Amino acid sequence: MDDEQSEPTSKQPEEPPLNPPPREEERPENFWALVAQATTLGWNLVVPIVGGVLLGRYLDDMFGKEFTWTLSLLLMGVAVAFNNLYAMYSESKN
Repeated sequence: MDDEQSEPTSKQPEEPPLNPPPREEERPENFWALVAQATTLGWNLVVPIVGGVLLGRYLDDMFGKEFTWTLSLLLMGVAVAFNNLYAMYSESKN
């Protein structure tokens, strides 16, 4: 008698992969949503900072100052950019 055949063989079910590949239907939508979110983040951070520097430079040239307006509006632009970032963060949590 064969001992190999008398032992019951239990076949374990295959486990699903930990990270299944995304379905084709979901991928473009998620990709474009991510691109839109990154673009919005970029605009909300860059525009106030660069706008403050450009406006400050213009005002410095207009009033004959060295860098007073540029520095002031740069700091204001950074503050507005962080405010925009916080608003986007709090909006995404809701």
